Amino acid sequence: MDKDFFKKINWPYFIYAGVMILLGILFIIFPDKAFSLVCYLLGVALLALGVWKMVEYFRTAVRVGNFALAVGVCLIAFGIYLMTTPGLLLNFFLQLLGIAIIVEGVVKLQYALDAARVGKKNFWLFLVFALLSIVFGILLLTKVFDATALVVFCGISLLVDGIGNLIVVLVMANNTTITPYKRK
Repeated sequence: MDKDFFKKINWPYFIYAGVMILLGILFIIFPDKAFSLVCYLLGVALLALGVWKMVEYFRTAVRVGNFALAVGVCLIAFGIYLMTTPGLLLNFFLQLLGIAIIVEGVVKLQYALDAARVGKKNFWLFLVFALLSIVFGILLLTKVFDATALVVFCGISLLVDGIGNLIVVLVMANNTTITPYKRK
């Protein structure tokens, strides 16, 4: 590892991978309460953001086209809705998560193909996590499990995808030179 390794890390993606891993562990350990907790925390965040937008509206000069009040009211309403009815959003959340995991799997697949095209020996690592992400995303979309098992599987999917993202970030930071593709 060279001395500039930590400067080369894509920190937002690294943090995103860490959050996915933590959420995955949370969903696996507490399948009955984890989703409600996530909805509650997200609801509180939206509520706080909504209040901030409303305060911003009243503290700034009047101007046409400032929608901070309307946005604030909508964020507060959605935050309260999330905190009070997390069960209603579970199905929507799992569908959205399945789609997101499939998209990330396709991105990892491109990383794998790019690494193979330039002759990197570790391309198979990207390929394994890409295929796992795509399969897990499809399984989330098809709902082959009951509710509790689906949340646990969602946790496993998040955990595996987060680990895959972490490996991609670390390998890419350690291996930033790109060799141009040459046709044979």
